[in-house]
Amino acid sequence: MPTRLECTLTSAGAEGKETTRKISIVFDAQANTLDFYQGSQHWELAKVTISTISIDGYTDDISIGIDRSSWSIVVQTYSQDRVLAEFGVCKRHS
Repeated sequence: MPTRLECTLTSAGAEGKETTRKISIVFDAQANTLDFYQGSQHWELAKVTISTISIDGYTDDISIGIDRSSWSIVVQTYSQDRVLAEFGVCKRHS
């Protein structure tokens, strides 16, 4: 059965100011799927690995890693000239 996580990400913005954003993650350990949602945008990640310790997946322009013991998350977004790393924490959606 899929599990939904609600996450808050933080990154260092311009001039050292922190920015935050809310995202949702849905993963299914049996189907080995990992989906990332922000507003109306949706990414279905490939190369998904789900274990009792972590959840990982990526596409050409984004990668996600989640520690299952603390629900800590890292999201890296890749563009032609930079990599943006965001860190945060998730909570299971009831």
